[in-house]
Amino acid sequence: NPYPWMKHARCLVLSSKFEGLGIVLLESLACGTPILSVDCPGGVRDVFKGELANYLTERNEDSLSIGIQKIVSEDPFPIEEQWLDDFKPEIIVRKYLQLESENR
Repeated sequence: NPYPWMKHARCLVLSSKFEGLGIVLLESLACGTPILSVDCPGGVRDVFKGELANYLTERNEDSLSIGIQKIVSEDPFPIEEQWLDDFKPEIIVRKYLQLESENR
């Protein structure tokens, strides 16, 4: 069970070369743990919106290192509930059904 580890972690760092959505990012936010990721192809930008975009680094070792140093040296930022709103099941289902009806 990774969630107790996530909850007590200083941050979660995702260094993927490619990431479909990065569900681990959402899980970390749900646990109240700050996130940091490289800007890789895929869906991480769907998570890193608004002020979270400050914690999306270029996809190279130097930028990631600077991002990690930044996030661990500052006070943990408070997790905003609305950051997870777009990923709630009822929102996803509604959007899916809307797309399906538009494609008929």
